[in-house]
Amino acid sequence: MAPLDLGDHHFKIQFGNPDETDGSLGGKLPFLGPKRLIYGDAARSGDPQVLEFEDWDGVEDAREITFLWPSGTVLDATAEGYIDDFVLLTPTFDLEHQIQFIVLTDGEKIPFTSVAVLRNR
Repeated sequence: MAPLDLGDHHFKIQFGNPDETDGSLGGKLPFLGPKRLIYGDAARSGDPQVLEFEDWDGVEDAREITFLWPSGTVLDATAEGYIDDFVLLTPTFDLEHQIQFIVLTDGEKIPFTSVAVLRNR
């Protein structure tokens, strides 16, 4: 999982859902499933200053994420499912400029490190 503080007690988390196996090649590399996004808002329950488990969207409400290769081509289910070791950053401390470091493979080649630029919040 990769959390990001959006300010004012709002958060988002990106995660792979390994229960979704479309695109898995089997083999030695771990298939972590397509990447999904959920949001947390501390004001949903309890203390509005404290984020609690109940404040998160449910996994069943997770939003899909679209990843593009530099050419603009959408990653297929296999490539997206093998994205691993990712972290979200705001290098300029501006939420309008979010990047994600990822370890990426097509499921067959040796994984390599890359950077994704996030286009929305």
